[in-house]
This record gives sequence, structure tokens and C-alpha cells, in this order.
Amino acid sequence: YELGWRLHNKTVQLNTNIYYMSYDNQLIQTGGLNDVGEYLRENVKDSYRLGVEIDANINVSDKFSINQNLTVSSNKINNFMLDRDGVQRNIGTTNIAFSPNIIAGNALVYKPTKGVQLSLLSKFVGEQYLSNTDTEASKLDSYYVSDFNVSYELKMNKIFKSIVFTGLVNNLFNKEYVDRGYTYLNTWDTPGTSFEVQGYFPQATRNFLIGAT
Repeated sequence: YELGWRLHNKTVQLNTNIYYMSYDNQLIQTGGLNDVGEYLRENVKDSYRLGVEIDANINVSDKFSINQNLTVSSNKINNFMLDRDGVQRNIGTTNIAFSPNIIAGNALVYKPTKGVQLSLLSKFVGEQYLSNTDTEASKLDSYYVSDFNVSYELKMNKIFKSIVFTGLVNNLFNKEYVDRGYTYLNTWDTPGTSFEVQGYFPQATRNFLIGAT
């Protein structure tokens, strides 16, 4: 089920969408990896995703605008059946792996003169789990990261219509963070007492990219 509405005028463009998706045998990630590094998936009998999405574009002036988006959601498995050490048990309602409850983005865009655009891009991602078992060790911390982008369009009369030069500073504030990882069962230490083991993929600190199109 989805319900959405839209507000548009000269200054503000606002889009809102509320959704509820109920699944029978949804295919979701387990958090594990196969032998070539791809994420494994499994079916879960009863699950849902419920949330609201808001997207807003605000034109403060002819030169300055603000673009924002926000998603707040609840992503759950009902009556998750955990099969471990040959025993299957119901561990109740758990969070779906790799499904943060909050995702927000913000872009501050400034156009000081014709052909030049400066943008500060920020993103916040809330806590999420690597597995579907709500194991505390598989929880990834929330993070907030910003990028800075500058572009210049050079108009031309011959050969090309224009050339666009870009410069990008990724992770502007040199943040150390982890946004993904994996989990697997240790089954070989003591038979019958398997436990989850986590691995993490740290992301790059400040880095730069330049280009021309």
C-alpha cells in the first residue's frame, strides 16, 4: 500500500510518500558471503517494511538552493526461525539485515556565476544490522559523511557544445566509518556451540576526484 502527496510552488517542491509492504517469503540478505564474495540470501515467511519518504527542494534565491530527503522506516521479520546447531527456535520479531531505520540526505547548492556550481552533499545513515538475528555484535553504528563538489561548464562554439570540468572531495571531514560488512557462523571450535563472527569493510577517508566531460 502506498499513499503520496505533492506540493509544488515557485519556492518549494515537496514530495511525500507513505508505504507499507507486507511480504510472504520475502528474499532478504543473510549477512553471509559465498565463496566469491557475494551476499547470500534466504526467504523469510512473514515480514514487512513500513515507512515515510520525504523529498524537498527549496529555492532560497536564484543562486542558492537546498535539496533534502529523509526516509524513516521500520523493517521487521515476524517470528524469525533461527536454525542453529541442529535446533530450530522462534526468536520473535527481528530487524531485517542492512535496513537502517533512518536515512537522510542534504545538498546545499550555490551558483555564484553562470556555469559555476558549488555543492556540499551530506548523508546520514542510522544503525543497521549485518544479520537478521539482532545480535548486538552485528550492529553497525550510524554515520554521517559529507562530500564537496565543484563544477564549471565552459561553453564552446566549435566541435563541442560545452565542456564540464568537475572536482570532488569525498569524505570532506576525513571521517572514519564502516557502512557494510558480513557475518558467518563459527561451527568448528566446539561442536554444538556455534556463534556469529563479524567482518567489517571500513570506507575510505578523504579522497579526491577530478574530471572533464
